[in-house]
Amino acid sequence: MMKKVQPAVKKEIVLFDFGQTITVQAIIQGLENMGYTVNSAVAGSWNMYQYINDSSVFVLHLGEGVLFSERKQEELVNIIKNLRAKRRKIIIVGEVSFHHDVVEFLPELGFYPWFDKPVNMDKFEKVVDAFEEQKNVKEKILVVDDDPAFCKMIRSHLMGIFQVSVVTSGKQAITFLQQNKVDLVLLDYNMPEMPGPEVLKALRSNEETKKIPVAFLTGIDNKESINQVLALKPQGYILKSATKEALVNKIDDVLRANPSQA
Repeated sequence: MMKKVQPAVKKEIVLFDFGQTITVQAIIQGLENMGYTVNSAVAGSWNMYQYINDSSVFVLHLGEGVLFSERKQEELVNIIKNLRAKRRKIIIVGEVSFHHDVVEFLPELGFYPWFDKPVNMDKFEKVVDAFEEQKNVKEKILVVDDDPAFCKMIRSHLMGIFQVSVVTSGKQAITFLQQNKVDLVLLDYNMPEMPGPEVLKALRSNEETKKIPVAFLTGIDNKESINQVLALKPQGYILKSATKEALVNKIDDVLRANPSQA
C-alpha cells in the first residue's frame, strides 16, 4: 500500500493593515486558501509587540485610497525598523501608482518584495515559502581586517546571526576564498601590504571568486573618500562606526540584493 504523502505544514503570517480596506480580505482569503494561518491587525507600533513572536513573515498592506500623512509614514518607518531589528521578513502590498510617496522613502529602510494589486498569489506564495526556507539558514560571512580587536568586536556582533570567519590580511582572504564558499566578504578598505581595493581586484579577476559579494568596511566618511570606494563598485559600503543593528541591517540588504552563490 502506498504511503500517503503529507502536505507541507504552512506557517503563520502576520498581516498589518494600513487602511482597513476591502481588498485586504481577498489577500487574507488567498493566504488561507494556500494553507497559511493569518493573524491580521490594524497597523500600529502600539500593538506590534503583541504579534512579533507569532511569525517570521510580516505583510504590510497599504490600503488603496489611504493617503500617507507624515504621521502614518512615521508609523510605517517605526514598524519596519522594529521588524528589521527582530530580523523578521517583510512583504509590502500596495498600489505603486497611488503610494509613490512611500515608494520613494522605502529604499532608505531596505529593499522588500512589493506586490501591486491585484496580487499574483502564486508569486506571493513563492516569496513566502522562500522566506520560510531561509529562516533557519545562517549565511557565511568572511571578515577581513588587520585589526584583531575590531575583528573580535565584529565577530561578537554577528555570531549567532551568521556563520562568521575572520582573517587579518588580504593574502589570507584570497587563500581562504579559494578553499571555502561564502555568501559575503566584509573587507577593510585600508590594510598594509594588500589594501582592500587590491583584494577586490584580485577577487574580481578570478573566475572562482569574481561573483562573491563584497562590502567595504571602513572608517573613512568624507565625501571624496566615499566616492573613491563606490567607484570600485562593491556590493556595499559600511562605516566601522555603525551600530550592531545598522551593521546587521546593511548586511541583510546586501545579501538580499545578491542571492547566495555559495
